[in-house]
Amino acid sequence: MQKDRNNSEILKKITNHEPIQQELKEGYFIQLDLPLPLLIVFHQPEARLELSNLVRGESSYLIVPDTPDALIPVQPYIDKLIEARASQYGSFLLLDIQFDASTRSDIQISYYEEKSTSTVDTLAEELEPLKALKNSLTVTKNQERLKPATVELLEQSGSVWIQIVLPRMFAHPEQGESYPVLLRNFRDHFSKALRQALYTFLRVQTNYKITHPRTLGRTTADDTFWQADRQLYEIELSFRFLMLVSAINLDSAWQEFQAENYREAPTFYYPILPIDPEERKHALYSVDLDAVHDPALAFLLRDKRKELDIQLDMLNERGSEDFLYSSIRLYKTIDEELLALANLLLEKMPTQKTQSGAYSAQQFAHRAEEEFAYFRQQDPQFRSQIHIGNNMPGLMVSRGELYIPENVQLRESRVEALVQHEVGTHVLTYYNGAQQPMQLLRLGLADYDELQEGLAVLAEYLTGGLDPLRMRLLAARVVVAYECMNHTPFADTFALLTEQHEFDPHIAFDTVARIYQSGGFTKDLIYLRGFIRMWQHLQQESSLETLLMGKIAVKHIDIVQALRERGILHSPTIKPRYWFDEIAQSRLKEFRNTKGIEDIVGKIAN
Repeated sequence: MQKDRNNSEILKKITNHEPIQQELKEGYFIQLDLPLPLLIVFHQPEARLELSNLVRGESSYLIVPDTPDALIPVQPYIDKLIEARASQYGSFLLLDIQFDASTRSDIQISYYEEKSTSTVDTLAEELEPLKALKNSLTVTKNQERLKPATVELLEQSGSVWIQIVLPRMFAHPEQGESYPVLLRNFRDHFSKALRQALYTFLRVQTNYKITHPRTLGRTTADDTFWQADRQLYEIELSFRFLMLVSAINLDSAWQEFQAENYREAPTFYYPILPIDPEERKHALYSVDLDAVHDPALAFLLRDKRKELDIQLDMLNERGSEDFLYSSIRLYKTIDEELLALANLLLEKMPTQKTQSGAYSAQQFAHRAEEEFAYFRQQDPQFRSQIHIGNNMPGLMVSRGELYIPENVQLRESRVEALVQHEVGTHVLTYYNGAQQPMQLLRLGLADYDELQEGLAVLAEYLTGGLDPLRMRLLAARVVVAYECMNHTPFADTFALLTEQHEFDPHIAFDTVARIYQSGGFTKDLIYLRGFIRMWQHLQQESSLETLLMGKIAVKHIDIVQALRERGILHSPTIKPRYWFDEIAQSRLKEFRNTKGIEDIVGKIAN
């Protein structure tokens, strides 16, 4: 009786297009998330690896055992699904995925109807890159001459049958070895191919409204993802990376450098480590990411774990040459184009200050408080703190709070630009990220720094505060990072800035010290590179809204947009002042329509 009741409830949900996520019986599982006119039927073979992970990130699938009569117990569900969805959307796709029992090494795509051709062609094309994962792997297409038995069930509704037969390549049949890394990499590419093919089917064969393949993902994430997100967040929360690699004696180091007539590199001192990096690494690799089935979500987590791994290495390496090499892994090298642009800026930008006058730390804190109040008008729950103190590496934001050196002096012409840089970008994206269900968005996805600083420099430009002196500083940071990577002595790089590029000695020292500290912290090169990437991004996308949802990298934009469209993430809670300012929006339009970054440089120089 209970079995009949369960069957009836499932059939009712299918008829009403309700979501289903349920184990039907041992070896059987159904997932219906979006009301799509398609179903992936996956035949799970008896294997050491759970091969159904290949489809568990999709929104509409049925997992059954790899046995001859496996579909008999679930045939009523399949029939009801075809009946309910095909009548509404005009067609239905049954995508059957099995494994070849032989030793063949090709991915076989079989179909019967001519109208399947466009979907099959897309699928075959998208599966081609999988050949790079295993030697001798091929993709073949085969149009069946005889109707497969499954097709008889579909023809009455005008529906489509396609079968994918995969080789048994994820384990060695004789040695008993399994290949989980191959399976993981295959899954990531396979999921992309499936969604592109399903998108083609929906767009060509049905009246289902769809705008992009990325919207085909599930509208919910498994508990395993939220748990891993929280664990990685807590690991990053246990140490303040930027502060721990920043010197705490910059003022006395400057005095020491002066006393040595700028000839000897000063000695830098750093905070005592509050954690054991090795213990944190153990915790890092104890986080189970293999159980996260959605390839896009798994990528975000693995990418973040890799970044945290490098950062923990760098904490152990402070003051050594190894620190520099890890920094290069984190922030990458400097290509010829970026170095040439930096040198061009140093040559073309005028050296004189554009406006005199100084803002104190207290004055800047007051202006920042005004911006906080502006955010509270959009969201009364907004909160942040301002800290004024000594031995700070500079004006900065850490975990959504603003830190101001007590002896800072800021040019009046730069105040609004700095407010939008620090508060309108860094504080804002931290807060917006904190409102998202994904906790890592507040501290930052992997490699977020470059896009974040590029957005912050763009904010300076939109307020009219990105002046020649500031551009020279951003260029100098690239040049200094380049010299550091090439092991140029501290004093020689300082002389390069002061003698060849006419920098003020104190500014030159701060610029060099920020990069040479800890053994070579090359993060500062990302400001100019990030500004260029912002221009490149705006050539393709007209809106900045996705970039305000939290702290993300360029490589994550499409994924974050997809998660937003799927309902897993949501729109930014608050927006910066320039978002609503007509003059700033006019500058943004001009920036977007500029033909090249050199033209932007020319406008700033003049």
